[in-house]
Amino acid sequence: MKNFFQPGNLLKVKAVNYDHQASKMLIDMGFTPDTLISVKNSAPFGEPLIIKIRNYTLALRKNDLLALDVELVSH
Repeated sequence: MKNFFQPGNLLKVKAVNYDHQASKMLIDMGFTPDTLISVKNSAPFGEPLIIKIRNYTLALRKNDLLALDVELVSH
């Protein structure tokens, strides 16, 4: 699996893995299919990642983001 969660990338959510422990949390925060998300930055040592989705910004761990199936729109 490619790591598309790099600062500057614009991603589109294709699906959410409902078997992952973070899936419900992500869906509740708006990570639904066809939603665009932007990776803005990362904290020192690479985690958490700063993600812009819809009209707000979140800090999420890479492990939580593994529940998402995404495609790269632009970088």
